[in-house]
Amino acid sequence: MAIAPIKFAFTSTVYTILFTNPSFSLFNCPTQESQALLSFKTALNVSDGNLSSWVNGSDTCSKWDGISCDNLTNHVERVNLTAYTNHEGQGVQSGVISATLCKLPFLKYLNLRSIGLTGNIPSLFDVSKNALTGYVPSLWPPYLQLLMVNDNALVGTIPPSLCNLDHLVKLDLANNKLNGNIPPCFSNYKAIQVLNLGGNSLEGSRPHGLCCSSLIVRYNKLSGAFPPSITDCKRLQVLDIGHNRFAGEIPWSVGNLSALQVFMMKSNHFRGRIPSEIVQLKKLQILDLSSNNISGFIPRNISSLQAMVIPRGDGHMLSTLLNPFHIFVREKGLNTYFKLGPFDTYVIRVPSHVELDMTVKGLERHYSYILSTTTYIDLSSNQLKGEFPVEFGKLKGLRFLNLSMNNLSGVIPHSLGEMSQLESLDLSSNRRFYGSIPTEIQSLTSLECLDLSNNNLSGNIPQGGQMITFDNTSYSGNPYLEGCPLPKKCSWPQFSPPLRSPNEIQDRNEGFRKKIS
Repeated sequence: MAIAPIKFAFTSTVYTILFTNPSFSLFNCPTQESQALLSFKTALNVSDGNLSSWVNGSDTCSKWDGISCDNLTNHVERVNLTAYTNHEGQGVQSGVISATLCKLPFLKYLNLRSIGLTGNIPSLFDVSKNALTGYVPSLWPPYLQLLMVNDNALVGTIPPSLCNLDHLVKLDLANNKLNGNIPPCFSNYKAIQVLNLGGNSLEGSRPHGLCCSSLIVRYNKLSGAFPPSITDCKRLQVLDIGHNRFAGEIPWSVGNLSALQVFMMKSNHFRGRIPSEIVQLKKLQILDLSSNNISGFIPRNISSLQAMVIPRGDGHMLSTLLNPFHIFVREKGLNTYFKLGPFDTYVIRVPSHVELDMTVKGLERHYSYILSTTTYIDLSSNQLKGEFPVEFGKLKGLRFLNLSMNNLSGVIPHSLGEMSQLESLDLSSNRRFYGSIPTEIQSLTSLECLDLSNNNLSGNIPQGGQMITFDNTSYSGNPYLEGCPLPKKCSWPQFSPPLRSPNEIQDRNEGFRKKIS
């Protein structure tokens, strides 16, 4: 009589131990899996002494460098070789991905980041930021939870078979050369938290019903109206659909996205008004609706964006972001924890990539891994009208504000001086701002970039605080504006040596000659 299998449930995985199999051991590494790893090693260029623990006949693979196994079954669950390479000719330096990795049926996590891999991806995962070519494979380990093949040179379409990865938590195919449509079956994902398909040439629309914590499809060719079903996703924290071909109006139901922290729709064809319900997004930190055809007024109750009201963190961010040697600023917080096994916890960051095209004084720069302290509003290059809302003054935690290239009018309110953490302000090219620059702007000690050019401002430029650090490009194109740094009525002191009488000069020269004689 056959003995019924005994099942042990740990997290989402069910392990089956067949006691009828006499070759099975709770303590030995399964032969197939150890041989698969050894074959994988032979395809790598490894310097002497590295991965020396990978020896045939070892009792358990869990003692091998970079390998983690289930504590009960000894099946290989994690392979992480990133820690075993450097840029000084040591460790793993290059190689190809051996197809023998497909013989690791319980593999849940693979990290081969930045180890110089070349060639094609076998049908079997962090292999991001390499030079991999070919197509996205159709066959993957069924228990895979992270699949990261971003920043390579993959081509072709996204295989629908990826929808069979029921345990997938993070899928990152960004920055490749993929085309075609997003598989409709992506809406069937239940465990997915991060989906990043940005930086490809995908077409069509976003699948209806897809819900995750971070959805990034920026820089594609997606079209259609704003996906209505997305506003039903209450756990959505990051939504970036910028640089596509979406059109239509922004639905009022965006106010239902109570967890949303990043909302980016830059460079599409949206029209209509900014729905007043957008101010219900209490956790919103980044709002970018720039370069669309949005008209109407800026919502008056903009101060309801609570995450921008309370100052966040210390220090200046803009000086770091504008430094070309510090473009990548590690994103903090927004962590989600999930189990890879009964004794192993992995941390996934949501969002994994917060990418921001920040326009400062007409120059657009691209940044990744923005700190969680970032608060940013960009409504530039639209058709907005009306006055600068006085309520902006209550956003004391806002760091970057860009309202340029619109049809805004009226005076710049004195309440601007209350935005204590403001680092960049761009109100340029509205043409209808008039009146004087409020003197309260001098109190903005964090202000590092200012652009008020091409308006109809008049009067004297305030000369206190950070105002003396800006050049004439911050004020040009305002014919009635005067004072330094503009040449009109500039009265900055000239730092020339004081005049002396002839006798003082003669006495000084005599004293100098005595010292050297």
